[in-house]
Amino acid sequence: MIENANVIEFLDEFQCLVDDVTVVDLDIPKPQLVILLLKALPSSWHAFITTQGNQINMTLATLIGEIK
Repeated sequence: MIENANVIEFLDEFQCLVDDVTVVDLDIPKPQLVILLLKALPSSWHAFITTQGNQINMTLATLIGEIK
């Protein structure tokens, strides 16, 4: 995600990519998806990334809800 990008559009695109990977039977572990999403956020989100990254058992759905 680039700075000042539309967050909803970014999340929709990210979810589409996750769905595409799932359709072709590639298994990305759920914790890895959370990390990928956090790493995709721009540096201006540093405090959010740090806080959310410290959450144990964070799900992708929960993280997306927190971002929205």
